[in-house]
Amino acid sequence: MKTRALALALILVITVSLVFAVQPANSISKNIIVPNDYSTIQEAINAAYENDTIFVKSGIYEEQTLTINKTISLIGENAQTTSIFLHPPSKPLFGSSFMVYDSPIRISANHTVLSGFTIRADGGPISAEGASIKINGNHLTIPVLVIGNITQITDNKVEQSSVTVRGVNNSISQNTLNEGIIACEGSFNKVQNNRITRTILSNDTGIVLTGAFNLVFNNSVTNDSITLGGDSNNNIIGNNNCSSLLISRSYNNTVFGNYVTGILGFVGSQNVFYRNYLQGILLGNQYMDAPDNTFYENNFDFANGKEILIYTGVLDSLTFDNGTVGNYWSDYIAQYPTAKGSSSGTGDTPYVVYLTQPTSLSPFTYSWGDKYNYELTITDRYPLMAPPNISSIQIELPAWADIDSPTAEPTSTPEPEPFPTTIAIASAIAVVAIAGLLVYFKKRQRSKSL
Repeated sequence: MKTRALALALILVITVSLVFAVQPANSISKNIIVPNDYSTIQEAINAAYENDTIFVKSGIYEEQTLTINKTISLIGENAQTTSIFLHPPSKPLFGSSFMVYDSPIRISANHTVLSGFTIRADGGPISAEGASIKINGNHLTIPVLVIGNITQITDNKVEQSSVTVRGVNNSISQNTLNEGIIACEGSFNKVQNNRITRTILSNDTGIVLTGAFNLVFNNSVTNDSITLGGDSNNNIIGNNNCSSLLISRSYNNTVFGNYVTGILGFVGSQNVFYRNYLQGILLGNQYMDAPDNTFYENNFDFANGKEILIYTGVLDSLTFDNGTVGNYWSDYIAQYPTAKGSSSGTGDTPYVVYLTQPTSLSPFTYSWGDKYNYELTITDRYPLMAPPNISSIQIELPAWADIDSPTAEPTSTPEPEPFPTTIAIASAIAVVAIAGLLVYFKKRQRSKSL
């Protein structure tokens, strides 16, 4: 009997061991609190397992660098009261005497969250590489560079710095940048509802987009531009407010509902400009054409010295209407006081832009002249009698540009095995073991009685 009791006790020990052995180490996440559990953030990161959450209480934390190489959530108690000040080492740039800082924060894991901090550093960017990284609700004074897919950079306040994202299906939204830049490179990305403010006019930064099938929607860029880099095709640029809109060597972009207080300048073809407020246009350049572009229902308010500049190669293929509807010209009634509108709101007198070559500009460039002094003309055949309502525009967006849908999480990521399943497996193994031993003891006892 003693032997049998010992055997049963052994079975129970094995059963308990199996429960914890089969259970994956990272299937149950835990919370780590700084400074309660660890005095520094990096110590807490080092001690964390996959899917753990590190909660950092309000305070000022000075460290050299932070390296996040596992899937964790690093959450500050409050961005206004939880401050990280980092001092990364510096090194020569490509062997030169010019010194650059290492990344103060380096992330190299998928599904990582960084939220709720004020982050400062002596230099260097926050560098992240992975999928489904979230950088949300921070106050940042250093650049952010993310390379990956399904990134979300949301609701951050960025001071005199930049946010750069490269990849596919990323979202940069609801951020406030003071003297900052948003740069996005890739496809199926969304840059929306951001606010960028620059004190001095600078028409070369603001939002810079490079790639195809991206959405730039409802951003406000004060004293700066929205720029599409070369070969940025099939993008949708809508409902933005900026000082200039620049498109370089790109085609098949849809530009609608934008309020541009400076100049629209572009080189490219088959772009559609619909219901925008524009104060100036520069089409083409000395070396490249801008053919087959269409303008309709735009408000051309050429006031305060703003005008049209057109390079010679553009003229043969420029369309200022869509075949039935043209644009509103702020001086249309003044130029054609006897014009009458139709039931569709278009004037019965075409609007003619008279062009001449000013001696102060390139001999390849035509600018606004008058009907007594011109060399070429372009015509809007169906000018509008009244300005269109830019703010009420509605346009059907493709599925990939749905502004109301959040960035999708990848479906291929395996979920951790639930705890009850592993217990059931271990319990089944233990039951089989117990049953076998009981059968063994019964047979042994029977053989002794014989």
